[in-house]
Amino acid sequence: MFDTPINLETVLNDEISQSNDKFVTLPTDKIKSNPQVRKKFTKIKELSELLLEHGQLQSIIISPPDENGIHIILDGERRWRACILANIDTIKCEIKESEEKDPILQLIANIAKEDLTYFEIGDRLKVIQNQFEYNLKELAKSVGQSESWVSRHLKIANTDDAFKKLCSDNNVNSVSMADNLEKIYRKKPKIAKKLAENKADRAALEKQIKKINNGINTRVRKPSKANLTISLGLVDSDGSLTPVSIISYNSAKDNDGNTLDVSLSDLRVIEVK
Repeated sequence: MFDTPINLETVLNDEISQSNDKFVTLPTDKIKSNPQVRKKFTKIKELSELLLEHGQLQSIIISPPDENGIHIILDGERRWRACILANIDTIKCEIKESEEKDPILQLIANIAKEDLTYFEIGDRLKVIQNQFEYNLKELAKSVGQSESWVSRHLKIANTDDAFKKLCSDNNVNSVSMADNLEKIYRKKPKIAKKLAENKADRAALEKQIKKINNGINTRVRKPSKANLTISLGLVDSDGSLTPVSIISYNSAKDNDGNTLDVSLSDLRVIEVK
């Protein structure tokens, strides 16, 4: 159990338990990726160019070697991938002798770097909770977040794949927005889909939640199109059309302001826009 939250700044500055760490330079092929929090790696090419220009400024964190001499990445997979892309054969590493806190360190480091989606954070929180058998209070304390923050991410992580795809396809980037959308999705999935597609804001989501809870008609109307403009013409004796504007059911005005007696059967549509 953790008595105090792990400080994010400390993690990023590589100042946790360095007295027990080993710093080595290893061939990149002696290091393997481990299923981690992050599922997508962005800007690897840009990072590889920086490594070629400036060298590696920060060590990656790896596990002790297994029976085949292979180390598993605990933190720093982007740097490792960038080295491979840049054809750099060796990489600076920091070996962590103890693996007990590694999942938590990985999560905190990546949250601080803003590399994760709320779904990925929730998935990793579930792993930590199961591995250390934490209750909600202990889990929140271990990662230095509030219980409501942790609870919301765990809830979102447990939603089905269809809901996750709905959020991803419609750029629902806030966990609070996803949480509100999920409350609607659970009872009215079609309405949730329309709200997401219409880019509904927080107020609209909360309004729908209130309607659902109160049993009010919750049909979502698509934004109305602009009003149509219809131009009418009066059929002349030669078959041509004189543009007119209707005054009443039996009278109209032409473009010169003259009042004309008309019958609906004598009118034709000139233009609709």
